[in-house]
Amino acid sequence: MRRVFLFSVVVALALAMGMGAVAAQGEANATAGNETTGPTGETVDDELTITDWHFDGDAFVLELHAERSMAVTATPSQQMSEGAQQVTWVTKAIPRGNSTIRVPAETVSGEAAVVVSTRDSRRDGRAVQLATGSVGENPFSPFGGTSGVLSGVMLSIGMAGGAAAWVLRSEESGVIKA
Repeated sequence: MRRVFLFSVVVALALAMGMGAVAAQGEANATAGNETTGPTGETVDDELTITDWHFDGDAFVLELHAERSMAVTATPSQQMSEGAQQVTWVTKAIPRGNSTIRVPAETVSGEAAVVVSTRDSRRDGRAVQLATGSVGENPFSPFGGTSGVLSGVMLSIGMAGGAAAWVLRSEESGVIKA
């Protein structure tokens, strides 16, 4: 009887420690996944191509290839609301060949976006928008993520089972009717 209780406590503690390690690994993966990367080869106009891009949490980093020196304009998209808003943009002069520019952008509701254009693309009425998409947050993250919640449930079930077994074994004549 006493062995059953001690065994259930040991199993519950081992389960909690093992699931805690899994929850910590999940948090490390979620933190490392804060950077969003996009597809390559987006053509802004006949002479400018976005070869690569990523969002590092507070700015877009754009890898560009230009056939000639030109000015590139990048406008971070902002949350739309009714009424007038201030809009900011960044214009960078880039040389012919490969260049890297950094465009600060705010995350709104888990998303960030930037619109990239040149004088020629605006004249043609087009631009390229790069967006991170919605990055949903795990609703169980305050509790150690999904594995943290599952380990808590398993720990509770294990402890309740161990306690029930201990009570039933400790009664010599079974459960007494109240």
